[in-house]
Amino acid sequence: HPVEHGHAAPWNALLLGVDAWLNATLSLEDYGLFGAVKRVVQLLGFLGLLGMENALIRAVARSPSGPSGRDALRTALVAATVASVSFAGLLALFAPSFAAWIDDSPDTVLVLRIAAISIPLASIRLLAVAGAQGWGAMAPRALVMFLAWPVVQVLAISLAAAVLGSTAIAAATGYTLAVGVGAGQALFHLWRVAKKIGPVRSESATVSPDEGRLGPMVAVAWPLWAQGGAMAL
Repeated sequence: HPVEHGHAAPWNALLLGVDAWLNATLSLEDYGLFGAVKRVVQLLGFLGLLGMENALIRAVARSPSGPSGRDALRTALVAATVASVSFAGLLALFAPSFAAWIDDSPDTVLVLRIAAISIPLASIRLLAVAGAQGWGAMAPRALVMFLAWPVVQVLAISLAAAVLGSTAIAAATGYTLAVGVGAGQALFHLWRVAKKIGPVRSESATVSPDEGRLGPMVAVAWPLWAQGGAMAL
């Protein structure tokens, strides 16, 4: 994790560079609208993860070759995807109500609905790199979440702006596209790591075969999830 190993300054500089570029590219109104919507989808994305990334890393690390590790990966992906799709659907459905609270721009409802698509994609992206991390591969998280993210985001928003104009709609479209590209990258890295691990072997005697099921994973996940949600709210 680059930030955890003393490389926070370059990473923060990249994020600030993307933010400055957006500020220069969009009007003040569109920049404010996109920023507000992005905060909403990021909060809902965090809630939709159900804290599964931490439980997944733990379960896969405890049983890298056993069935419970693979079960944990499936459980986390299914549970978080269902929750994230539900949050995204609710945001899209009630976008007019959210829009009245966020911004009075006529584009707000559409921006919310476009950005809502990024919620399940972000969950898949993070869980895929968490699975790889549980298997001991740290590079996918660094590549997908940090090194490639600013570049992909700028390229995707630039492409959307070339087609749709420099608007909040274009920014939301590009952002969602960038998250989708990140999800694809993360799944590719996860597949490569899983291939190296090889086929499923018998479970270790120290690991319960139930550890990859929903109940035990929620029991591990919920304290940090609840704490993070409370802090975000």
